[in-house]
Amino acid sequence: MQDTGQLIAILLLAAFAIERIVAAAKFSLEPEPAPDDLRGQRRRKVLLFALAGAVALAIVDYGGIRIVERLQPRNVSKDLDYWLTWLVLVAGTDRLKDFLQGVGGGAAKEPKKEMPPIRIVVDDGVSVKNVA
Repeated sequence: MQDTGQLIAILLLAAFAIERIVAAAKFSLEPEPAPDDLRGQRRRKVLLFALAGAVALAIVDYGGIRIVERLQPRNVSKDLDYWLTWLVLVAGTDRLKDFLQGVGGGAAKEPKKEMPPIRIVVDDGVSVKNVA
């Protein structure tokens, strides 16, 4: 059981490190493309995903982290274990980011209610009517 707890802690720390590296790269990249520039947005997403994948690959390769090996099942390919660990790290960064935003923000923030651009109040002396 202690091995499982250590594995989870290592994976969380590694996913957090990957998420922070990607966030720093996102910040330091040129300004985000305009919403109508779909090609620029896609290129940016691919670049950031490639960075996350490369960092996760380095962690799995040089860190020696293996999920299936730690859980000690038999007859499992080392290649499968390697790529499964990589996938968990890369996919875990998005889930960790969502989790941290929920924890860091405290209670869930209510979406702002949009105000109508023009508000007309009609007062005819008898009643007041709002037209939005």
